[in-house]
Amino acid sequence: MRKSLIITILLLIVCIWGVTSAHVAVNAKKDAVTLDETVLFGDKSEVENLIVNTNIHCNNRLFWDTEYIVSELPQIRTDFHFYQSERHSRSSEREYYGVQLDIHTNFGISSSRGIELEDFRQIENFGGMEKILKDVASRTLAGSTNTENVLLSDYYDFYPLLVTLDIPAYWEEDIDGTLSVQQASIDPDSFISRKIADYFRIPVIENHRLEISITKNDIGDITNLNVRTLDDNGPSIWTNSVITENACYFIFNNRTWKDEIMDTSYIPGGYGVYCLPFTYDPEKDQNFVSADTLSTVYALDEETEIVSITKSEDGNKLLLITREKGAYWLTVLDASSAEELQKIHVTDCIEEDYIWNTFYYDDFLVVCSAGYRFSVIEVNETGEYERVFTGDELVAQDLGMPTSYNSVMCWDGEKLAVATYKSDAFRDISCGFWLSVYDETGPLYIGRYDSSLDLNSNVEYSYRCRPIDSDNLYLSWGS
Repeated sequence: MRKSLIITILLLIVCIWGVTSAHVAVNAKKDAVTLDETVLFGDKSEVENLIVNTNIHCNNRLFWDTEYIVSELPQIRTDFHFYQSERHSRSSEREYYGVQLDIHTNFGISSSRGIELEDFRQIENFGGMEKILKDVASRTLAGSTNTENVLLSDYYDFYPLLVTLDIPAYWEEDIDGTLSVQQASIDPDSFISRKIADYFRIPVIENHRLEISITKNDIGDITNLNVRTLDDNGPSIWTNSVITENACYFIFNNRTWKDEIMDTSYIPGGYGVYCLPFTYDPEKDQNFVSADTLSTVYALDEETEIVSITKSEDGNKLLLITREKGAYWLTVLDASSAEELQKIHVTDCIEEDYIWNTFYYDDFLVVCSAGYRFSVIEVNETGEYERVFTGDELVAQDLGMPTSYNSVMCWDGEKLAVATYKSDAFRDISCGFWLSVYDETGPLYIGRYDSSLDLNSNVEYSYRCRPIDSDNLYLSWGS
């Protein structure tokens, strides 16, 4: 008995020593992140003192914040943190999507409990097409499905437009004789939404036909309805909004699915950039809006194709990118008055070209278009925008470096550096990254950096090491 007890104690000591040794070994290596550099193109001196910061986690409990300085003798430093419970990063800044305009001509609804076309709570789901739906439903027998092709212009002169708002402001609305203060609303049936919709009267496209299909159960309740545009002959409307300190500016696409121009002549002030201004009420300490103050503040020719609108980092300017006369243009507007300050040629384009993304930073922006081309525009010391050069990423593409919405960039006045997280065969983002550097002569450097944290990439996805967020990669030029 005593002998068994001694053996048990010895085994316990060995186990404790083993666990302790393992912990010490892991703890000693926890921040020993390594990056294996592979120079694929160019001269490494072009990236001297370029700093890359990555933030990696495993199961939201293990965290590695790594700084890597590119040089002949690279420097790497990692801060490691472990938490017993999961830690999640959350953005504290509220993002507003502004004014949204929608024309619903392709949708479907199903409900075993029945669909009531008179239910005002369902108005957004019906896309403003209640008149057509009720008409076709009136000819649908219980226990059957009725499908009809209808001409939209037989029911509407102008498209039923749904407007939703998400803005940092309030408005006053009379509800059943009582003046009520309402906050930003997603309700398209609210007074202000309907009034904004009336501002944007867009005539129904000639010969725009819809296929309407309605199914009723045996007791005559609608259980399924489908609306579909035929021949892609409908509006392809989308909206892009910018919230500034004093207003919501927004634009919308004036093209159909066939890239034909819609009639916007009924809109007061025509096609262009629109403004819903905020009025500050000091007594209520809130911004208020009114549909009566909505206006077209910067008119555009209907042939002009709008790409995007955003604001400068300081919020003082609106940056409008358009396509017109075989080229892309950047128009800089004053964010208070919408007065045009500059109009800059970005790059020429052919019919098949498109801009797939624009990267905005404090002192520069990069416009990326089809064919792996990009244009660098910097902000000079006087605050004016200047196009510096247009280049392409063809060499980087041939070497395997992908283009990505999650790329990050930095600019030193002469050279543009681009960093992108690596991804595996399944497009899952990994811990390593790509680096490339360009100037007006072309690519100067392209390299791949493989991380030691990717060694567990074959385990279940939730237990792999991976970036905290898809855009949690930082790039800067050191001194």
